[in-house]
Amino acid sequence: MDKLARFSVTMEADLLDRFDTLVASRGIRVNRSEAIRDLVRDALVENAVELPDTEIAGTITMVFSHHESALTERLTAVQHQSIREIVSSLHVHLDAMNCLEVIVLRGASQKIRPIANALLGTKGVQHGKLVTTTITDGEWLKSVDTHHHRHDVAHTHDHEEGRTMPRKRITADERRHAHLAIWPNLPTRRLRQPHAIPAYR
Repeated sequence: MDKLARFSVTMEADLLDRFDTLVASRGIRVNRSEAIRDLVRDALVENAVELPDTEIAGTITMVFSHHESALTERLTAVQHQSIREIVSSLHVHLDAMNCLEVIVLRGASQKIRPIANALLGTKGVQHGKLVTTTITDGEWLKSVDTHHHRHDVAHTHDHEEGRTMPRKRITADERRHAHLAIWPNLPTRRLRQPHAIPAYR
């Protein structure tokens, strides 16, 4: 846990009373300090997600009528153009006419927002909203390998050209040696038994 710092806040008595009412409504385990920390975190995230290069995660929630001519096909077409950013989707039939769709995305803010605008701006979508968040100003995704490829094939990556070049199929022993090369301090006894690595096809 980070070292705590103490500071004082001055505000109008009426505003403080209203704030205490808000704190009380959140439960007995929440105090002023925790409520203020929540407000600061919310402000930092709100600012970070507006920066174009910030890595964000978000959901797009839409309500639409499936009887609208070709609407489902248009929405699907937009999603197929953004398969690297779209993680998952959920489709629910609300009634005989209307559907709810929730789409989970992650990626740079400058890529996520145009996708949301394209979907929510599609004629026939009755209501929708993009909700975004990030962690530590987007640092959380920088350590995640977002390349989509099979794990049983060795790859070299030419990032300047944006190409992924398959070379050869590798064995389980070769994979374990590769893990040891990356994490040399990892105890070898944990790698004696082959571990399953899914092959994406």
